[in-house]
Amino acid sequence: RGHWVRSPEQAPAVTSTVEPLKELGNIFQHEVPKHEAPPPTDVSLWHDVDLHVKNWVDEDTGLFRYVNEMPLGCLQKFEVQPHVPGNAILEDPKGSDRLAAFGRPVPFNYGCLPQTFRDPDQVDELYDAPGDNDPLDILDLGDRTVGVGEVVQCRPLGAVCLIDEGQADWKILAVNTEQPGPLGEARSIEDVERIAPGRIRECLNWIDDFKRSSGDDEAKLHFEIHDAQRAVSLIEQDHVSWHALIKQAGPDGVARGHWVRSPGQAPAQPIALSLSWIPSLGLSGQSHHASSPFVGARRPAVFVHAVALTRVSTFWQWNRRAAPSTSSAQHSRSGGTP
Repeated sequence: RGHWVRSPEQAPAVTSTVEPLKELGNIFQHEVPKHEAPPPTDVSLWHDVDLHVKNWVDEDTGLFRYVNEMPLGCLQKFEVQPHVPGNAILEDPKGSDRLAAFGRPVPFNYGCLPQTFRDPDQVDELYDAPGDNDPLDILDLGDRTVGVGEVVQCRPLGAVCLIDEGQADWKILAVNTEQPGPLGEARSIEDVERIAPGRIRECLNWIDDFKRSSGDDEAKLHFEIHDAQRAVSLIEQDHVSWHALIKQAGPDGVARGHWVRSPGQAPAQPIALSLSWIPSLGLSGQSHHASSPFVGARRPAVFVHAVALTRVSTFWQWNRRAAPSTSSAQHSRSGGTP
């Protein structure tokens, strides 16, 4: 019909026999990576991972850690399980089915902040709703995929509130400070908008569309974005609630239905190094906790920050040589929580 198809005498091309791709909404199944939950360990990703990022002299840096549950680009739902021994991350099959039916991969990394607890007995001052009885959620605005169970260093920039089943399910908006590129340097919501215009709206629209597609009439996302000060205030408030929760753990290691520690296990305490005389730092008589980029020195199986220990060890050795004989460096255990 006037159209060139092939050269004269050339045999017709053989049509591919590959089976048609199974479509999931507006994406193809083969384009979505399949993730698996990490195997359980003796480290609780809820209780043993240090929330605050500190430097080697135990000073706050203004950064926090989060535990990633759902990687960017996935169609599976993983969650840290507050009620399961060890608080393992497990896949929620029903949640994964809902995501697959929705068909639009998660456009961000999604996880929770360790050592936080949204207390259902506390009513939110802005939205007059109780906490959702879970760790505080976080949404990573970066564009680098983070694996299930990875611990990430982040900077909170804002927060939005989802009212779900009558509970205040706040979402912290943050950037991964270990991610290369300008987004990792963002200090405010305005910086994100300047660096990646429309990025925040994309993420919030996805949450809203997903909730609506699930027929969840009781869920309402408030699109008002609160600033970094409010975000940090929420984190610290829920950190205080976590402390209160773990103090309620009984002999069975459970507090209000949440696993805190193994039955009969004594509350773990962070290890501190007492440096009796360090004139160059002016730190005489203070205790210093070993810092860690992962979980701190809260359980014997967890490694402490190598750089921190190297520097502390250097001062300790120097102290032995230079300090008066009446001074000594000694290990001690300070009060703490599991």
